[in-house]
Amino acid sequence: MKRILAIIICLILLCGCSAPQQDNGKLTIVTTNFVCYDFARAVVGDTANLSILVPVGSDIHSFEPSARDIANINDCDLFVYIGGESDTWVDRTLSNLNSNNQLKLIDGISLIKNGETYDEHIWTSPENAKKMINAILKKICEIDSQNNEIYRKNAEDYIKKISDAEQETKNVISTAKVKKIVVADRFPLIYFTEYFGIEYVAAFNGCEHDTDADLHTVARLIDAVNKDGLKTVYCIGGSGLSVADAVVNATGATKAELHSFGNITPAEFQNGITYIDIMNRNTEALRKGLY
Repeated sequence: MKRILAIIICLILLCGCSAPQQDNGKLTIVTTNFVCYDFARAVVGDTANLSILVPVGSDIHSFEPSARDIANINDCDLFVYIGGESDTWVDRTLSNLNSNNQLKLIDGISLIKNGETYDEHIWTSPENAKKMINAILKKICEIDSQNNEIYRKNAEDYIKKISDAEQETKNVISTAKVKKIVVADRFPLIYFTEYFGIEYVAAFNGCEHDTDADLHTVARLIDAVNKDGLKTVYCIGGSGLSVADAVVNATGATKAELHSFGNITPAEFQNGITYIDIMNRNTEALRKGLY
């Protein structure tokens, strides 16, 4: 009898592991990170049930899906992910799941090498961001043709906002005395600097896990600051690295933050931060550092 009861309890727990999708007649869209979430949100507005898989504020590089996550991916109308090194778990997971509801945004983007591997932070270029939004738009319109005009209008409006924010960034850079930044941190902004024509010196490539800076690395950054008389040293939002402090102390420069668009805080997420907000924040950081 005890054995039967234990089996029943296990079955109940297993059923509870795959929470049912909201059944309110709306599309159900699951996204991996904030960028995918924000772009999908911009397209669908309030016409879909939208969720983000990787907990906000956590490290996407170490994420592993739960049984509930896998069930939700399989059951949703659309699963949106970036692809690349951080999403290797996705390819493993999706190999045995429904393949008709998947959208890999890195496909169709011209990739740039950062160190020995291709960089996956494609969204930091506004040009790529627009391509990603259009890819989401196309896929959603295939799934829900009845609301195509709503989706197209939403996407068009958001892309216009990105273009406006992009132009402001270009205005700041065009009048800058030195179009160069020193980033005493990881460097997930190669698509950003490539697109806007900014030279950079960084402590580490991409999102390297080994970020223990030796004296040579610190000296290289200090030399870069002094050579061009730079007034600002940048770090990436959410980083706890002390490299920037060492460079600041040695040069007298100030410290500012450039956002990678991915490492938002739970409070920012709750307050509805958008990709546009982060673009504007980075523009102000550049205004401070390039003048």
